[in-house]
Amino acid sequence: MACSLDFARSSSLPEQMPDNVVFTYHSNGGMLPAWRRITIRDDELSIEDKKPDNKYPAFQYTAVSTKQQASLYKIFRENKFDLIENYEPSEITYDAGSESLSVRIPGESHSVSSGDNSPMTTEHGRRYANAARAFFELVKNKRSELKTLRENTVILRFNSRRQKAFIGADAKRASINYENAAKVAAAAKTALKDAGQERLASSMEYSIQLIPFKIDDTVSVFVRGICGEPPEGFDQNLAVEVEAGKCTFSFFADPHDSSVSGFKFTEPTSPAS
Repeated sequence: MACSLDFARSSSLPEQMPDNVVFTYHSNGGMLPAWRRITIRDDELSIEDKKPDNKYPAFQYTAVSTKQQASLYKIFRENKFDLIENYEPSEITYDAGSESLSVRIPGESHSVSSGDNSPMTTEHGRRYANAARAFFELVKNKRSELKTLRENTVILRFNSRRQKAFIGADAKRASINYENAAKVAAAAKTALKDAGQERLASSMEYSIQLIPFKIDDTVSVFVRGICGEPPEGFDQNLAVEVEAGKCTFSFFADPHDSSVSGFKFTEPTSPAS
C-alpha cells in the first residue's frame, strides 16, 4: 500500500506553471462502449464525449485563459498531485468503470486513476479530490461558452505512409486546436459551393477527416471528405478506398485563415453488377 505520510516530500512540479502544460481527464463506461475525455491545453478546453448509442464521439470546445490554467496548476501543485499513488486492489471488478486525471509538463507526466480497481489511501484520495474538484469547477464555469464541432468531423494524427502518399513525403506530424478545426470544417462547405456542388454543400450530408501536418514550420490541414455517413474506422484511419455510390473530395487548408487549395471532387462510382 502506498504510504500517505509524505507531508515532508516536496512536489517536483515547478512553482511557476511552465509553458505547454496539459491537463487531461478520461473516463470510461466499463463494459459499455462509452468514454469521455476532457483536455485543457494551449488556451483551449475540449470535450470528447462518446455515448453508448453513438458511433462516434461529439466534440465541444471553448477558450481558456492563461490565468485560469495557472490557477488550476497551482492547486495541482499545492496538493502534490505528482506524489499521489494508487495501491493494488484486493480484488478486480471486471465491469467497473474508471477515470483518470493527469497533468503533463515538458519532461514530466503524472497520471492518477480513480475507481474500484484503483484504490488510494485516505490522504491521497483527499488530494486527488481537491485537484479533480478544481478541474471540474473550471469545466463547469466554461460550459455555457462551449461550441460544438460539426457532426461527423474527426481529427486524425498524421502517422502513416499511406497518408504521406496523399499529403507529401516531406510532411511531418502537427496539431491544431478545435477552434481552427471548426474553421477548416466550415471551409469545406464553401469549397463545395465554389466547385458547383451547392446541393451537397447545403445538405451537409458528408463526413470529413482533418489531418494536420507541417512542412518545415508551416502547418496545414489535409481534408478528406466522403458523401453520406462515414465508413467503418472513419475516426481511426484515412479513408482511401470508399464504397461504390459515394462521392469524395479533398483539399488543403490553412488552419488560420481557412484558405483552400488543391480542391478535387470525385463523382460517385456505380456499384459493380
